[in-house]
Amino acid sequence: MRKISVIIIIIIGFFLSIMLYNNNYGNKYIKNKEKITAYDEIIKIQEDVDKEIDRLIGENYTLKNAKVLINPYKISPLTALIIFKTSKEETIDVYINDEKVTTMEKSKNHIVPIYGLKENYKNIVKLVGKKDSQEYEMQTPSYEGNPLIVEKSDKTIEDLYLISTNFTSNRIYDRNGELKWYIDGNYAGDIEYINNDTFYISDNFQGVNGVKINYPSFLKMNYLGKILEEYVSDYGYHHELVPLKNDKMLVLGYDDNSKYLESVIYIMDLKTGEVTKKIDMYDVFAKIDRDWSDSFKNNFDFVCNSAQYNEKTGDLLLSSRGFNSIIMINLNTEKIKWIFGDPKFYSEKFSKYLLKYDGDYPAGQHTAHLDGNRLSLHNNDYNMFKIKNTMADYKNKQTTAEEYEINGNTIKKVWEYDANEFSKVAGSYSTLNNKNKLITYGWSISKNVKGDVSINDEEYLNGKIIELDEKENILFKAKTKDLIYRTYKVNLYGKNTKNYEVYKYKKISALSTPKYIKTSSIANKLQKSEYSKIGVKLYTSRISIDSSFNPQDEVNIYLIAKDNRTYKYNYKKKNQEAPTSINTSLNTGEFAIYIEINDKIYDLKKVIIFK
Repeated sequence: MRKISVIIIIIIGFFLSIMLYNNNYGNKYIKNKEKITAYDEIIKIQEDVDKEIDRLIGENYTLKNAKVLINPYKISPLTALIIFKTSKEETIDVYINDEKVTTMEKSKNHIVPIYGLKENYKNIVKLVGKKDSQEYEMQTPSYEGNPLIVEKSDKTIEDLYLISTNFTSNRIYDRNGELKWYIDGNYAGDIEYINNDTFYISDNFQGVNGVKINYPSFLKMNYLGKILEEYVSDYGYHHELVPLKNDKMLVLGYDDNSKYLESVIYIMDLKTGEVTKKIDMYDVFAKIDRDWSDSFKNNFDFVCNSAQYNEKTGDLLLSSRGFNSIIMINLNTEKIKWIFGDPKFYSEKFSKYLLKYDGDYPAGQHTAHLDGNRLSLHNNDYNMFKIKNTMADYKNKQTTAEEYEINGNTIKKVWEYDANEFSKVAGSYSTLNNKNKLITYGWSISKNVKGDVSINDEEYLNGKIIELDEKENILFKAKTKDLIYRTYKVNLYGKNTKNYEVYKYKKISALSTPKYIKTSSIANKLQKSEYSKIGVKLYTSRISIDSSFNPQDEVNIYLIAKDNRTYKYNYKKKNQEAPTSINTSLNTGEFAIYIEINDKIYDLKKVIIFK
């Protein structure tokens, strides 16, 4: 018995010594270094705001001396909250600059959200109760971005214009071009409404994998700028979100391991972050003809830029800008049903999938949508395989809104709107509920330019919007110097509005657990020189490196933990731009951070802390 006890003690001692060795070995890298703690500044600011609102709700403010918070969440300058109590339950009518905008629900405790203040103006907001009323002055800052210049506006136009951009603030205008709302920051891309004032939008960190419109996550946000939830996965987000039933979301994403850029489609459970379905369009094409699929260079711009999903049938309509094609696949079977694209582009093995068409095929198109057998799209008429460099090269090109009818395996164009505009990127076409047509020319060139002016010269580019009635009369026409990704018709308020409720921020993430390597395996690569001047920023589980790299540099990040585990992340691939940040999926712990540039590893003399 004593013998067994001695053996047990020896075994325990052996494992304890290993643990102690590992801990000391890891500590060797962590000691005596600058410590940086991860937090997302705007999330921290908004959490403090929520605490303050909760405190103010408990105070005894009245309609006559209500508490007013202008831009309460710090990123939506044309909004406010008004907090007060009444002795009895009553509704409150809300007026902004003499215009009634909504009626608040009946309550004793009132938290009135204000949207649509005029920028650079002393706004008058009036609240009218059952017996009393009160006016409040709200001074707003000026918007520093480009204005919307309205060229035509019909008095019959209803609703507001929300323009979504890729590189500047998303914002809302009325038919006179007056700015009603905007968000500070690069929250951009597709906007999908949940209800009248809450929507899904990209996060503020564009540039994953060096692609400017790739984002590591997407958000649930409201008009006040409050970030309610953040959704993070291994496959990020770009171009399009498609809300599904039962708290699911179909997302256009990307994968570092794919041979194509922006070719991943996945479904996320918004409650857990779990990815319940994922396909890569490279794999779908390779099943038909692998040799053809492999004939493109690695990281080929497949660029899936729109998606429409039928949950009942599993049919998924995709637009590929790189392939100049509209593709219908079934997400359940992962098989192609048909392709609308130039047969000259595809191999013979795809012939049975190609719709027969007599005419010029769309190129670089956006916003494909199928209603029965009627296909609509925004045809940019820009072929990435036939790129030219000057605006003069494209003076005869036309970006058009188009509709087609599909009958069996044939397709025929049945409608087209040509405004003599050409935009090589972005844009949208949609039919509104009132049957009007809304067309966006993302970045339209000037066709009157003479000489060798670059197609990318921003001086001669404008985002443009046109709204047509059913008879194709122009009701609204406007332009801005910004690129417009898409345009939507929206409202800031409904007829009746509920009191604002504080909602605690949630991060919903299901990132894969990173693989680790032994720290000793990289010790021989460590350089004596240090890169201590390289800046490191942390945002919850995300890392951003503040440094300039050469285009040909390959950059990796190593995080060394106390337990002798080292986590390796690719930060920048060769001949790609560096991202704004990368996800680590590490939620807790201290890690020494090292950077590898072209196979040489340098100590950044910093310890990062996730908690």
